[in-house]
Formats: sequence, structure tokens, C-alpha cells
Amino acid sequence: MKQVNKDYISVVRSNNGRLLFERIPMIKSDRVKDKLAEFLDDDRATIEDMLEYLQKQPIFKFFALPHYEADGDIDVCRPEDWVLYEMTKSLKEARTKVKFLEEVLKLIEECDYRWNVVRITNGFPDIIIRSHSGYESSYVRIRLNDEVSIVFESYELGGEFEGTLAYTVYKNDMTVRPYRSVVQLFDCSDDILHATKVFDPEEGQWDNALRSLVTTANVILTNPEEYFKRSVIEAGQLMLEKIKQMGLDLESYYIWLEGIQDAINVNYSECDKSMEQLDNVDDSNKRLYELYVMGQKMAQALILGENLCGWVNEGLEFIGMDKVHDDLTNLAGVLLKEMEQFHDELPKEVFEECYGEYDIVENEKHDIAVKLRSSCERLRMLLQMEQRFESEDAETSYNEL
Repeated sequence: MKQVNKDYISVVRSNNGRLLFERIPMIKSDRVKDKLAEFLDDDRATIEDMLEYLQKQPIFKFFALPHYEADGDIDVCRPEDWVLYEMTKSLKEARTKVKFLEEVLKLIEECDYRWNVVRITNGFPDIIIRSHSGYESSYVRIRLNDEVSIVFESYELGGEFEGTLAYTVYKNDMTVRPYRSVVQLFDCSDDILHATKVFDPEEGQWDNALRSLVTTANVILTNPEEYFKRSVIEAGQLMLEKIKQMGLDLESYYIWLEGIQDAINVNYSECDKSMEQLDNVDDSNKRLYELYVMGQKMAQALILGENLCGWVNEGLEFIGMDKVHDDLTNLAGVLLKEMEQFHDELPKEVFEECYGEYDIVENEKHDIAVKLRSSCERLRMLLQMEQRFESEDAETSYNEL
């Protein structure tokens, strides 16, 4: 099976006012690899012979190779390029042909990738985004019209989406968030809340991420009103509807959730559409676990509800989005009371670290109870922040009179 950044590079190209996803095959040094294998089979060949052969290959005109010094040691390339530095340092430590070949194949693969990036970048000036390896990062803003743009971001280490791919649709200063995901996924990570869509690069999601971005961009270019109607208005209303259903009739919410599982794609490993976690909980702890999950979903819905409030300034079609936020706030208050009541009725020893150490069911109760406490604290904090902001807004309005 062909792999991105090893056999091909995935790109987004501009094509007559629209975007196009494409896989561009990589040109690879297969002939060089075959020759190195021959050296391995030749008992007379040495590491010096293999290195001398490599130094004559075109691919290494672009990238530094180590070389043997007079004392027989290997001098590694300069550490300005830490990736090649680490790879050539590994060559220095290779004392057998087998180990040397193993390390040099990694170096060839890296150099192949870099040379193809140069080739593709120079040969295709209409490329907007390309896939890249794990040690790189990127930030690209694609302006679709006077009001709408898409920002694509990929992170190596650190940042809000550590080790992820993400794109966010902007309409002026407002961002489209994953309102549906909160209720369509049984386990929805907070990591995905701050972008329109988030993907896992190590799960082979480069193609999915770029295809999704291209589809979204072309839909917006064709009919922006329809896109924002579906992705903000209808999605926000669905989130509220399912949060209400979760509180009133949890069983029917579960039935709906199971019914849509085949149609839902999970792009991020920290999210899960399966209800298997709930099925694995002991019956005596199910309500405790359900309240924890409901608290998590309610907190996430409140965060996204705050975002929905801002959309009322983007046009008459978004009037009513602030009502979604108000309804969510009221529902959160009711849920928090039930969560706190259930929490307070639990024996204090359930929260002690050693509780249930030798009993699987009781140990499970301890783990869930600790999560429920954390969920209560989070929901309480969000509601307190809502009240504070409302008070500040009311005071500002009064002072303006």
C-alpha cells in the first residue's frame, strides 16, 4: 500500500477558481538501494566502498553526506540541519555493513523526500498546500472571497493541536466549529473544539484532511449561503436538540447515536463514535458514568454555544443563534444540580486513591467518581464565567444609557 510522503506527496492546487486535490508520485532512488544491497552480498566490499559509491550519486549533490577522515573515523554533516545530523551520526556509529545499510536507507528516504519537495514546489507553482513529514509545520490562509477564508495548520510539536492537522473556516472574524461532533461522537476530545475539522497525521489522515478541505472550499465557492446554513445554523440547532434529548430521554439519544455510527468518520484518534466504553461499565456504575459523559458533552456544548453567540452579527440568517446559547446555559444548570447531588451522595471513601484496590467494580466506581468530580468543577466554572460576563454586559449597557 502506497504511503504519503514516502511514495507520493499530497497537494492542494488552484485550478480555474476552484481547488483540486492531487497525489504527485515521488521519484525514488531505487537503483541506488539495489546497488547497496549488492555491496552487502559482496564479502570483499567495505563500508568505505559503500560510502564512496553514495558520494557519487546525484541525490547527494543536494544534501551533505558524511565522509571518512584520515584516522578512519566518520565526520558527520553539520548540525544546522538536525534531521540529517542525527541520521549521519547514526552512520558514524555503524560498524557493520548490515547496520550501515539500515541507517543509510533511512538517509536515502529522507533525501528522496526533500529532493521531491524541491522538484514539486518548482514544477507546480499553483500548489497551495502540500503534505509534509513529521518534523515540519505549516500555516496557510486561503482567501475564498471578500468575507470567507480557510486556514490550514499542521503542527509538529507544541501548539494548540499538538501533532495534528486542522483547518478552520472563517467568515470575517467568526469561525465555524464542530458543533455536530459534540453530539455525534460518544467520546469527543476537547482538542477538536477550536477548529472546523481536526485530523490525525499518524493515522494516515493527510489525504482525508486535504480532500475534506478541498470539498469544503469548493462548496463555499459554489454556494456560501448553503454552506453556512448547514454548518452553523443547522449544526448548532442539532447540537441543542441532542443535548436536550440527552437530558430528557437518554435511551432514545443512545438509539439515535447507534443509528448514525456507520455514517460518521472519525478523523482524530482521541475521539470515538463507539459506545463500547459504556457497554463495558458495570451496571452498578452506569448512571455514574452517564452523568460524567453528559457533563463532558454539556461543557463542550457551552464552549461552542459561546461561539454561536457571535454569529448573530454576521447577518439576519444567524438571528437566534444566541438563543441556542441561552438554552444550553439553562440546561447546563439543571444537569449540574443532578451531577452534584449524585456526587454528594457518594461515600467520601470512594474518592480516596486506594479505594477498590482489590475489587474491579469498586475500583471502576472510584475512577468514574473522580472524573465526575472533575466534570462538575469544569461545568460549574463555565457557568460562573457565563454569569460574570452577563453581569459585565448588563453593567456596560446600563452605563451607556
